[in-house]
Amino acid sequence: MTTNVVTVPASMPIRDLMTQRFFAGGDQRHPGYPVVDRAGKLIGMITRSNLLDHWTDALLGGKDAIVIGPIIAYDLIDRQVVTACPSESCRAAAERMAEAGVKRLPVVAPDDPDRLLGIVALGDLLQARYRLLNEESKRERFYGPKRAVPDPLAG
Repeated sequence: MTTNVVTVPASMPIRDLMTQRFFAGGDQRHPGYPVVDRAGKLIGMITRSNLLDHWTDALLGGKDAIVIGPIIAYDLIDRQVVTACPSESCRAAAERMAEAGVKRLPVVAPDDPDRLLGIVALGDLLQARYRLLNEESKRERFYGPKRAVPDPLAG
């Protein structure tokens, strides 16, 4: 999990959200962000898809999507946030991502589901799997391929 999480204040105007987060340069640009209230409590997630869906809805409704404000980040949250706990396995996190159709999970404290501790993205899970496979490959080179253990009852 990444513990240095870039968050979005719920009150951030959509124009600032676009320029400072989704279309910004550098390491502040991500496909999704946790949205937090003034106290830093997690209230949802916002993704580039939320932003594009909002624009599409506004344009199909005959409005100029850029000037229909005042729209804030909170307005773009479209579902209950799906989270993970730090003690959960990568497999459990991956299954939850698949079930919810998301590519990132905020990691929250087990005793306080509003306290954001980090975020785990699909890439983090793939990287963990890659490390496991790489270690297994090194063991096989050292010890040789896994051999079937003979069954002592077979005779």
